Amino acid sequence: MIAYLMKKNLLLPLFLITGVAVHCSVQAQAQPRTIQWNTSSGMEDTVFLSFREAFYSDEDPFYPLYYESFYAGRGYQTRVEVTHTVFEVVAPETLPSSLTQQAIPATFSYETSCGIQRNQSVTSLYINPFIIDQGIVYRLTHFTLLIRQEETARAASQFYDIQSSPLAEGNWYKFYLYESGMYALRGSDLQQQGIDIASINPDNLAVFGNGGEMLAEPNAENQNQGLREIAILVEDGNDGSFDPEDYLVFYGEGPRIWRFNPAYYRYTHSTHVYSDKTACFLTVKDTPGKRIQSVASVNDSVTHKDNRYQKLYVHEEETVSLVKSGKNWFGHSFSPNDTSFTLDDIYFPAIDTTSPVMLITEFVGRSISDDCSFFVSYNDSIVSTSQIRNISPTDNSTFARSKSMIKKITPSADDSIVLNIEFQKGNNTSRGWIDFIELHGTCFLHFTGRQFRFHNLDTYGYEQVTEFSIHLETPEMQLWDISDFHNPVSVQYEIRNDSAVFVHRTDVLHEYIAFNGSDYLTPEWSGKMENQNLYDIDPVDYLIITHPDFYTQARRLADFHEAREGFSTLIVTPGKIYNEFSSGIQDVTAIRDFIRMMYLQSEGKQPAHVLLMGDGSYDYKDRLSANTNFVPAFQSEESLRIGSSWVTDDYYALMDENEGDDAFGLLDIGVGRFPVSTPGEADMLIDKIEHYLSPTPSNQQPWKNSIVFIGDDEDSNLHFIQVETLTSRVSSFYPRFNIQKIYFDAYQRIAVSGGYRFPDAKTALWNAVEQGALIVNYTGHGGETGWGNENVLEIPDINAWTNYDHMSVFITATCAFSRFDNPEKTSAGELVIMNPNGGAVAMLTTSRISFATMNFTLNQRIYDIALRRTPEGQPTLGDIMQYAKVPHYSSTKNFVIFGDPALPLALPSYTVTTDEVLLATGIQAASDTVRALDTFVIHGSIRDSVDKLVSGFSGSVNIRVFDKPSVYSTLGQAPASLEASFTLQDKLLFDGLAQVINGRFSAEILIPKEINYAFGKGKISYYAIDSLQLSDAAGSYDSLIIGGYNAEAMHDFNGPVVSAYMNNTDFITGDITNENPVLLVELSDPCGINAIGSSIGHDLIAWLDDRVDQIIPLNPYYSPAPGLFHSGRVIYPFHGLSEGLHTLTVKAWDMCNNSTQTTIDFWVSSTLGVEISNLKVTPNPFASFTSLTFLHNMPGRTLEVIWEIFDATGRNIRTIENTTYCESTAAGPFFWDGLKSNGDKAGSGVYPFRISIRSNTGQYTLSGGTLLVR
Repeated sequence: MIAYLMKKNLLLPLFLITGVAVHCSVQAQAQPRTIQWNTSSGMEDTVFLSFREAFYSDEDPFYPLYYESFYAGRGYQTRVEVTHTVFEVVAPETLPSSLTQQAIPATFSYETSCGIQRNQSVTSLYINPFIIDQGIVYRLTHFTLLIRQEETARAASQFYDIQSSPLAEGNWYKFYLYESGMYALRGSDLQQQGIDIASINPDNLAVFGNGGEMLAEPNAENQNQGLREIAILVEDGNDGSFDPEDYLVFYGEGPRIWRFNPAYYRYTHSTHVYSDKTACFLTVKDTPGKRIQSVASVNDSVTHKDNRYQKLYVHEEETVSLVKSGKNWFGHSFSPNDTSFTLDDIYFPAIDTTSPVMLITEFVGRSISDDCSFFVSYNDSIVSTSQIRNISPTDNSTFARSKSMIKKITPSADDSIVLNIEFQKGNNTSRGWIDFIELHGTCFLHFTGRQFRFHNLDTYGYEQVTEFSIHLETPEMQLWDISDFHNPVSVQYEIRNDSAVFVHRTDVLHEYIAFNGSDYLTPEWSGKMENQNLYDIDPVDYLIITHPDFYTQARRLADFHEAREGFSTLIVTPGKIYNEFSSGIQDVTAIRDFIRMMYLQSEGKQPAHVLLMGDGSYDYKDRLSANTNFVPAFQSEESLRIGSSWVTDDYYALMDENEGDDAFGLLDIGVGRFPVSTPGEADMLIDKIEHYLSPTPSNQQPWKNSIVFIGDDEDSNLHFIQVETLTSRVSSFYPRFNIQKIYFDAYQRIAVSGGYRFPDAKTALWNAVEQGALIVNYTGHGGETGWGNENVLEIPDINAWTNYDHMSVFITATCAFSRFDNPEKTSAGELVIMNPNGGAVAMLTTSRISFATMNFTLNQRIYDIALRRTPEGQPTLGDIMQYAKVPHYSSTKNFVIFGDPALPLALPSYTVTTDEVLLATGIQAASDTVRALDTFVIHGSIRDSVDKLVSGFSGSVNIRVFDKPSVYSTLGQAPASLEASFTLQDKLLFDGLAQVINGRFSAEILIPKEINYAFGKGKISYYAIDSLQLSDAAGSYDSLIIGGYNAEAMHDFNGPVVSAYMNNTDFITGDITNENPVLLVELSDPCGINAIGSSIGHDLIAWLDDRVDQIIPLNPYYSPAPGLFHSGRVIYPFHGLSEGLHTLTVKAWDMCNNSTQTTIDFWVSSTLGVEISNLKVTPNPFASFTSLTFLHNMPGRTLEVIWEIFDATGRNIRTIENTTYCESTAAGPFFWDGLKSNGDKAGSGVYPFRISIRSNTGQYTLSGGTLLVR
């Protein structure tokens, strides 16, 4: 198993220990460890072994390794040795079937690896906990870790000694190059860019650029040198002016370049992945610019003479991405109906027919079951055959395969080469594509007046000195050595018999270009640039990289974090980063390098969070219409295998020297993304963040105590087992959370056209999201359109969510649910976060195919940190993802953060503690045991992180009492789904409020008659809110034993007292309301009100006009009187009732199973006039501010409220206008800060006021009063 990890390059081994002691310079600290094994079953032949520290590889999802990480400060490294191991025999029936004796080693083994994360050394320990001896399997139960910290040499922060960008001052003009060669910029070109060439000193003209090569991904190879100047030639007639006909000449590189590859001893081409052009910059300096120098022939003895060079040709079109993922795109496509392609644009002038031409091909084919082939023909003969192996019908991961071939062909004397490519299908499923075709031929050096580059590998070697001879068909030739891109030199030569001859040392490989003054390439101008200097900025806590379209929104979010957390912030666009870090063209490594510059400058402290504001796309070059490549993401090299191709934002968080290559390494920064395409979408996400983090009575609710886990069916109950393990972990370490489980297979499956559905599971999921949960966690199959093969979650469901006041953080351990880089399709995950009415406030989610075991391992680590609150605060989503991705694997790169990486979970600030549980008689409950119909009293308090009473906390606490966990079972309805039992503590016995005064509260609670009489551990769940500060607290109590029946309890045979009203308690049956009335129901009963549905058919309900088939559930709208169980009220809004007479019936039950129903009549009229009551101004008198509230009879309508304030003379001093939609009959509060319209403070005295209220349907009323300002 560990060997497998090594083979996959997932570990960087320091040492492998099999019982051998390692002696270190620092005394070891001994720490004992115990593995608490859990065995999950309930399946026919599959068991799942787990423990808290378990780590699972993709190779075997049922083989757990022990994993632990150790952090050390900068300059130190942790060494770990495992000793004093204790094993126990494993019963054969508890072993996973895949854990064969061949997989279990005979000797105990473990490994460590070391990395760097946020300037700390991270040592990862992997232990194989199994051994086998004489056919008996043993597992590790106890061991001791010897932990040493060793001092290591602190690596110097390489690169970034640049203090300033050349672009910081002066006038700069950007232009683009599409191919490599000699370019000319004429005075007339500069005039068209608005440059006053008459004022130019030609000596000071300068061109900057860094060529066409992509930046290196490995940090160790990427020595950023900033934007560099290129040596140029200025042809100005030596008259001291730069005239329209004057020009400057320079060598420029395009996006496709050739470099010598010593491993193959030939040149290989590379095409820029991120841009189809390169960029350079023109400026006029205050000092002379860099100019081309000349070099003469050497006088050394010639060892080699040659008049030839290697001519290079490549055909590479990038028009199609086969799996819409990965860096590589492909060209011409073949099918059974399109099998031929001809290349006839190949020109090898003065070809040497005695030297073979090297043909290098790369073809891609897709053919199910049968192989397909490519044939390349030259001069009517097949010169290369590429047979591509077929793809199995069961292989859902591989889309296509590639095949490379190298052949040598003998050229004819014709300078033109024509290649014919034939595609031979395997069957009608076969498809093919050209990746590239290279030709390497030898030609004689002939200069015809057209520019051409050349090199000669035959002359390259140790102490070689070569005499080159170029036949001149035109006498005007300039020759440059362009081996050093920034410092080309003009090569001096002599004429011998119509040939240009020069002698150079060729112990290094030289690249030359020949040209004359009549054949220059012309660039494409971009225009004048703004000055910028990213090298001269200070590191910040919070960095936003945004597309210019969203700059205003980025500023808004930065201001929010500056005000809320005191963050230092910076906003920068990708284009500005490219200008300084990748010579003006798109390159994702430029963004990484810019972030890394800040990180190194701050010695690993800043930035802590990076937000990418803008969607990404797998198309970097805008080949797709309506592309969405606003802020690019990092694509994998793999572009043919769906299961191995990925996209990630992790690349931008890899800061250490040994990281970066293929986005491998430990995350040092939290990186999140807003997958937005419009400013409106960005504003909407910021609205959601501000609402989530800004406490209001509407969002400070008990949903913060809930976590919803959803598990898919099939796969031998793998997802069921994983959810059970996760929920067990959360319940053990964070018992205050109320766990809801939605297992698809626990609901009835029905057959429909085209498959199966779980309609009740769909409803349960809908209700869970709408009711709110801190986290919604899905484990199972999924895709870009939803969850589960049975469509339990679909896009219409997502778009219809309205949980804005209780948005969740979604964690989706499934495949491609949140793919964000396909401009042609918006994924379901994107819609979850982009729902303007709710959905998710943020997501830790998957953007590609992912693997269940690594999803599970990552999911476990998320919960190790996500729910912690310490005196220093709580982790942000960026912190959580950094921690969870240790160790870092390719299959976890698909996990991305949708949303703000600086967002913390909405965990309450304080803890609610149970201080005492007493029976109603005042006697302490025996062993905290209560029975059905027992009344007991809870005394509790609000505590801070050090268990100190928060005496300033006053408000209310929601108290929920749950019965013992109930046992349920999955139903085993699919072939790969098996019956398995699980528990769920979901039977609610009480849901009420108590007042919190100075941090303390008490509440009287009645246990209903209908409970499970068996004795077992119940649970009390708390959520409290301070009514003034809006701070909150949460907690739980799990020492309450519930069971039995109190036979001596009072005998109540009467139903509750039920009084129903419309809009207010002054209502009399038969009164008139508008079309959106609010139902008020007041209830009381000595045996309590059953508003929790603890018995089947005993819900609190209502119905209109005798339509008992259209029941209105009122349980969610019931609020008990604070601290009491026997009374409460319902507030339920109606909308759009028809005009005329209506009858309403309400039915209620008490906890002793007695019911009452009452009926009222009311008339609906849409022309009803506005009436108000209970007009209040508080505080009054006041000094700094006051607020106005009132009741009205217009619920469900928009009211325009005009509040006019007058002085003692009757002069209006302030008018406050508000337009508000009123869900209920309450309006306000509307605030006055005591200031006059001119901003002056109102003096002490009496101020009359008047309010005018108008509904959106035209009704109108007036009222008034007086205010006293102190």
